[in-house]
Amino acid sequence: MKASYLRSSCSLDGARELAPAASDTESYRDNADAKPLNAAMMKWFWGHYLANPSDGSKPLASPLRASLRGMPPTTVVTAEIDPLRSESRAYAEALRKAGVDVKLHEFRA
Repeated sequence: MKASYLRSSCSLDGARELAPAASDTESYRDNADAKPLNAAMMKWFWGHYLANPSDGSKPLASPLRASLRGMPPTTVVTAEIDPLRSESRAYAEALRKAGVDVKLHEFRA
């Protein structure tokens, strides 16, 4: 699926999670200087992911803002040093609340 406001095609399937790179979350702050993925890199990726920064709030760019009811069973994988760990947890919880069978796997650093 491709939205006109994304720079490239992306798909949401049972093993992929996309969420906005919000710099005000606990995991973003905790991992600001982490290796191999840190806050500066996340901002760079997010800036290249969208055609226009204001499009970051649209559901295809930020599935946490979408209706998740009817999504297929989903596996969300994150790590202790992941800047998006907080968003991954929130995504898994939102999927559960929408009635989706979800598995959240968090790996220690």
